[in-house]
Amino acid sequence: MFGKKSILLLITSLSLISYCGSFRENNIPTVKESEYKSDKTEKIKVFSRWTYNSTAPDAIPRSDVHKRWFEKAILDSGCCIIVDKPTEATLVIDGAAFDRSHPLRIVPLFINIFTAMAIPYWATTTVDIQVAVNKGNKKYEYQLKDSFTMVQWLPMVFVFPFTGGPIKHRDELYINTYQALVVKIKKDGLL
Repeated sequence: MFGKKSILLLITSLSLISYCGSFRENNIPTVKESEYKSDKTEKIKVFSRWTYNSTAPDAIPRSDVHKRWFEKAILDSGCCIIVDKPTEATLVIDGAAFDRSHPLRIVPLFINIFTAMAIPYWATTTVDIQVAVNKGNKKYEYQLKDSFTMVQWLPMVFVFPFTGGPIKHRDELYINTYQALVVKIKKDGLL
Protein backbone atom coordinates (compact mmCIF):
# COMPACT_ATOMS: atom_id res chain seq x y z
CA MET A 1 0.00 0.00 0.00
CA PHE A 2 2.79 2.42 0.92
CA GLY A 3 4.63 1.67 -2.33
CA LYS A 4 1.66 2.59 -4.55
CA LYS A 5 1.09 5.88 -2.71
CA SER A 6 4.79 6.75 -2.94
CA ILE A 7 4.88 6.10 -6.69
CA LEU A 8 1.71 8.12 -7.23
CA LEU A 9 3.13 10.98 -5.13
CA LEU A 10 6.40 10.86 -7.09
CA ILE A 11 4.59 11.00 -10.45
CA THR A 12 2.39 13.87 -9.29
CA SER A 13 5.40 15.77 -7.93
CA LEU A 14 7.34 15.32 -11.17
CA SER A 15 4.37 16.51 -13.17
CA LEU A 16 4.12 19.66 -11.08
CA ILE A 17 7.82 20.56 -11.04
CA SER A 18 8.77 19.64 -14.58
CA TYR A 19 8.05 22.03 -17.38
CA CYS A 20 8.19 21.79 -21.07
CA GLY A 21 10.21 23.70 -23.58
CA SER A 22 8.58 25.22 -26.62
CA PHE A 23 10.10 26.38 -29.86
CA ARG A 24 8.52 28.61 -32.51
CA GLU A 25 8.73 27.69 -36.16
CA ASN A 26 8.62 31.34 -37.33
CA ASN A 27 7.14 30.69 -40.78
CA ILE A 28 5.63 34.16 -40.57
CA PRO A 29 8.13 36.93 -39.75
CA THR A 30 7.50 38.86 -36.56
CA VAL A 31 5.32 41.86 -37.36
CA LYS A 32 6.85 45.26 -36.65
CA GLU A 33 4.66 47.86 -34.99
CA SER A 34 5.51 50.44 -37.66
CA GLU A 35 3.97 48.33 -40.44
CA TYR A 36 1.06 47.20 -38.31
CA LYS A 37 -0.25 50.34 -36.61
CA SER A 38 -2.47 52.79 -38.45
CA ASP A 39 -2.64 56.52 -37.81
CA LYS A 40 -5.72 57.22 -39.92
CA THR A 41 -8.44 59.19 -38.19
CA GLU A 42 -11.26 57.65 -40.22
CA LYS A 43 -12.05 54.15 -38.92
CA ILE A 44 -13.08 51.38 -41.32
CA LYS A 45 -16.10 49.29 -40.31
CA VAL A 46 -15.22 45.59 -40.22
CA PHE A 47 -17.44 42.53 -39.87
CA SER A 48 -15.88 39.09 -39.50
CA ARG A 49 -17.24 35.57 -39.37
CA TRP A 50 -15.13 32.49 -38.80
CA THR A 51 -15.48 28.75 -39.23
CA TYR A 52 -13.36 26.00 -37.71
CA ASN A 53 -12.59 22.89 -39.74
CA SER A 54 -11.07 19.86 -38.09
CA THR A 55 -10.08 16.35 -39.10
CA ALA A 56 -9.95 15.22 -35.46
CA PRO A 57 -13.16 13.61 -34.19
CA ASP A 58 -12.69 15.03 -30.70
CA ALA A 59 -11.96 18.62 -31.73
CA ILE A 60 -13.93 21.35 -30.04
CA PRO A 61 -15.20 23.94 -32.48
CA ARG A 62 -13.08 27.00 -31.89
CA SER A 63 -14.26 29.51 -34.47
CA ASP A 64 -14.95 32.00 -31.68
CA VAL A 65 -11.30 31.83 -30.57
CA HIS A 66 -10.06 32.74 -34.04
CA LYS A 67 -12.65 35.50 -34.34
CA ARG A 68 -11.48 37.00 -31.03
CA TRP A 69 -7.79 36.88 -32.04
CA PHE A 70 -8.53 38.51 -35.40
CA GLU A 71 -10.70 41.22 -33.84
CA LYS A 72 -8.05 41.93 -31.19
CA ALA A 73 -5.43 42.35 -33.93
CA ILE A 74 -7.60 44.58 -36.10
CA LEU A 75 -8.66 46.78 -33.16
CA ASP A 76 -5.10 47.04 -31.80
CA SER A 77 -3.94 48.32 -35.19
CA GLY A 78 -6.10 51.39 -34.69
CA CYS A 79 -7.57 51.31 -38.20
CA CYS A 80 -11.00 49.87 -37.63
CA ILE A 81 -14.09 49.34 -35.57
CA ILE A 82 -16.06 46.10 -35.37
CA VAL A 83 -19.71 46.07 -36.45
CA ASP A 84 -22.39 43.45 -35.81
CA LYS A 85 -23.81 42.98 -39.31
CA PRO A 86 -22.18 42.57 -42.71
CA THR A 87 -24.55 45.17 -44.17
CA GLU A 88 -23.05 47.81 -41.84
CA ALA A 89 -19.46 46.95 -42.77
CA THR A 90 -17.11 48.39 -45.34
CA LEU A 91 -14.90 45.30 -45.07
CA VAL A 92 -16.33 41.78 -44.67
CA ILE A 93 -13.95 39.06 -43.51
CA ASP A 94 -14.77 35.38 -44.04
CA GLY A 95 -12.15 33.34 -42.23
CA ALA A 96 -11.62 29.61 -41.91
CA ALA A 97 -9.27 28.03 -39.40
CA PHE A 98 -8.05 24.47 -39.82
CA ASP A 99 -7.04 21.84 -37.28
CA ARG A 100 -5.12 19.01 -38.87
CA SER A 101 -4.27 17.17 -35.64
CA HIS A 102 -4.04 13.40 -35.71
CA PRO A 103 -6.75 11.67 -33.62
CA LEU A 104 -4.19 9.44 -31.86
CA ARG A 105 -2.02 12.34 -30.70
CA ILE A 106 -3.05 11.78 -27.08
CA VAL A 107 -1.50 8.29 -26.83
CA PRO A 108 2.13 9.56 -26.57
CA LEU A 109 1.00 12.05 -23.91
CA PHE A 110 -0.34 9.22 -21.74
CA ILE A 111 2.92 7.29 -22.22
CA ASN A 112 4.85 10.40 -21.18
CA ILE A 113 2.75 10.85 -18.04
CA PHE A 114 2.82 7.18 -17.02
CA THR A 115 6.63 7.05 -17.37
CA ALA A 116 7.02 10.14 -15.15
CA MET A 117 8.16 12.09 -18.22
CA ALA A 118 11.15 9.80 -18.85
CA ILE A 119 9.86 9.23 -22.38
CA PRO A 120 9.51 12.54 -24.23
CA TYR A 121 6.29 13.89 -25.66
CA TRP A 122 6.01 16.66 -28.21
CA ALA A 123 3.09 18.33 -29.84
CA THR A 124 2.86 20.99 -32.51
CA THR A 125 0.30 23.77 -32.29
CA THR A 126 -0.48 25.25 -35.68
CA VAL A 127 -2.42 28.31 -36.72
CA ASP A 128 -3.61 27.60 -40.25
CA ILE A 129 -6.09 30.14 -41.64
CA GLN A 130 -7.61 30.99 -45.00
CA VAL A 131 -9.30 34.36 -45.27
CA ALA A 132 -11.44 36.02 -47.92
CA VAL A 133 -11.74 39.79 -47.63
CA ASN A 134 -14.57 41.55 -49.45
CA LYS A 135 -14.68 45.29 -49.97
CA GLY A 136 -17.47 46.28 -52.33
CA ASN A 137 -16.94 44.23 -55.48
CA LYS A 138 -13.26 43.49 -54.70
CA LYS A 139 -12.27 40.17 -53.17
CA TYR A 140 -8.85 39.23 -51.85
CA GLU A 141 -7.76 35.89 -50.43
CA TYR A 142 -5.02 35.18 -47.92
CA GLN A 143 -3.55 32.04 -46.43
CA LEU A 144 -1.29 32.05 -43.37
CA LYS A 145 0.23 29.19 -41.44
CA ASP A 146 2.69 29.10 -38.55
CA SER A 147 3.33 26.84 -35.58
CA PHE A 148 5.35 26.05 -32.48
CA THR A 149 6.37 22.75 -30.95
CA MET A 150 6.11 21.95 -27.27
CA VAL A 151 8.39 19.25 -25.80
CA GLN A 152 7.52 17.70 -22.47
CA TRP A 153 10.37 15.68 -21.01
CA LEU A 154 11.97 15.60 -17.60
CA PRO A 155 15.27 17.27 -18.71
CA MET A 156 13.22 20.19 -20.10
CA VAL A 157 13.00 21.56 -16.57
CA PHE A 158 16.44 23.06 -17.33
CA VAL A 159 15.47 24.36 -20.79
CA PHE A 160 12.12 25.93 -19.86
CA PRO A 161 13.46 29.23 -18.46
CA PHE A 162 15.31 29.91 -21.74
CA THR A 163 12.69 28.90 -24.31
CA GLY A 164 9.54 30.37 -22.83
CA GLY A 165 6.45 28.39 -22.06
CA PRO A 166 3.80 26.96 -24.32
CA ILE A 167 1.15 29.46 -23.24
CA LYS A 168 3.44 32.41 -24.00
CA HIS A 169 4.39 30.95 -27.38
CA ARG A 170 0.79 30.10 -28.23
CA ASP A 171 -0.32 33.66 -27.55
CA GLU A 172 2.61 35.10 -29.53
CA LEU A 173 1.85 32.71 -32.39
CA TYR A 174 -1.80 33.68 -32.60
CA ILE A 175 -1.32 37.44 -32.28
CA ASN A 176 1.58 37.52 -34.76
CA THR A 177 -0.41 35.50 -37.32
CA TYR A 178 -3.40 37.80 -37.10
CA GLN A 179 -1.24 40.93 -37.08
CA ALA A 180 0.46 39.61 -40.24
CA LEU A 181 -3.00 39.19 -41.78
CA VAL A 182 -3.83 42.82 -40.94
CA VAL A 183 -0.53 43.92 -42.53
CA LYS A 184 -1.32 41.97 -45.73
CA ILE A 185 -4.80 43.52 -45.92
CA LYS A 186 -3.29 46.94 -45.30
CA LYS A 187 -0.63 46.47 -48.03
CA ASP A 188 -3.40 45.61 -50.54
CA GLY A 189 -4.97 49.00 -49.80
CA LEU A 190 -8.09 47.69 -48.10
CA LEU A 191 -7.41 49.41 -44.77
